[in-house]
Amino acid sequence: MPIWVPPEDRDTQYYIFNEQFYCQMKFIETLSVEQIREYGMPYSGDAYYDRQTPNEVRSYVKTINEMVEFFKKGATIIIPRQADTAKIYQRVQDHLLAWRNYLDRTVNPNVAPLQDLIDLDNFAQAIHPYAKKFFTKEEHASVFKRHLGGLSRVDFANILGPSPDQETQDTAGAPVPEKSTDRESMADLFASHRQNGAYRWDTKG
Repeated sequence: MPIWVPPEDRDTQYYIFNEQFYCQMKFIETLSVEQIREYGMPYSGDAYYDRQTPNEVRSYVKTINEMVEFFKKGATIIIPRQADTAKIYQRVQDHLLAWRNYLDRTVNPNVAPLQDLIDLDNFAQAIHPYAKKFFTKEEHASVFKRHLGGLSRVDFANILGPSPDQETQDTAGAPVPEKSTDRESMADLFASHRQNGAYRWDTKG
C-alpha cells in the first residue's frame, strides 16, 4: 500500500512504489493463473456479456512497480493521460541512474535487486517513445547529463524495502524535440552485475 513521506525525505525508490498513475488494462491481464483457477471468471448469466468480460478494458490506479509487474507478464498497459508517460519515464530513469551510480562505486553488487532493475529498464524502453515527445531540447540535455553523472539519490539504508495505445487531448501543445533522442538501455549493465543470490524487491509488501 502506498505510503506518504515528506517531499524532502523522498528518494527515487519512493516514487516507484508510492506514486500512483491512472492506467487501463484488459481485465484478463490483471488476473493471475492462480486467481482464475481459484475463483474462475465473473459470471452474469448473459452469454454475450460473459464472453466480452475477459477482454474488457478497465481503468485502474497503479504504482510504477505494479505496472512493471503486469508489463513483464505480457500485459498491455494504456496510459490515457499521455503526458503522464514523461513523468513515469523520468521516475524510472532517475531510479535506474541512482542504482547505476551505486553499482559503479560498490564492491558488493549483490545488494542490488538486479532482475527488478532489468524489468524496470525494459519498461522504460517501452514507454520512452511516448514520453520523449514531451521533453524539450533542454530537458533532453538534462536527462543526458544525469545519465552521465548518475545524479540521483537512493536511500540505501532502506533499499531492501518494498522491493502507443491511446492518445488524448493531453498531447495538444506538448513540446516536441527537434530531434528524437534514442534511449540507451541499462539492462546489459545490470545483467553484467548479476550474481547468484542477488536480492529482489518484496513486491508483496
